[in-house]
Amino acid sequence: MIYQNSFQNWIFDLDNTMYDINLGLFKKISNRITDFIMSKYSLDIDQAKKIQKEYYLKYGLTLRGLIVEKKLEPEEFLDYVHDVEHPELEKNDQLISKIRILEGKKIIFTNATSKHAKKILNILELEHDFDQIIDIKDLEYIPKPDKRSYKKLLECLNLNKENLDKTIFF
Repeated sequence: MIYQNSFQNWIFDLDNTMYDINLGLFKKISNRITDFIMSKYSLDIDQAKKIQKEYYLKYGLTLRGLIVEKKLEPEEFLDYVHDVEHPELEKNDQLISKIRILEGKKIIFTNATSKHAKKILNILELEHDFDQIIDIKDLEYIPKPDKRSYKKLLECLNLNKENLDKTIFF
């Protein structure tokens, strides 16, 4: 059993952790990724989906593939794909109470932008409950699950082997 006072750092992934992935948020973003690729590179939907899937599988994130393979500047992509509304999200009183009883530093660790994470946290009424957001920009566009992203996380939080045992990641 995990006790609330056992850890100093509580790291949470955003997607499928802070909300149920079955709500369809990622599907909307995925569709925006396809649209971006179609528009940016003058491709039809099948070509765009092929690139999207190929880069995701090869690089762990379509964006990373576009940066490496197409020399894309990521800001335009990130602004476009995260420009979606989320009416299906709503506050979860049980989640709020569980987050609020945790003592220590609470961190969001996401392959999205901090702007997107803040938008989600705002809808969930958790925007003031997290001390820090480590986003894809902080990771230098190297996404989870690439082990380099976890090393970057440790650097951002100033964690090492000596204090890592007081940290938990969800």
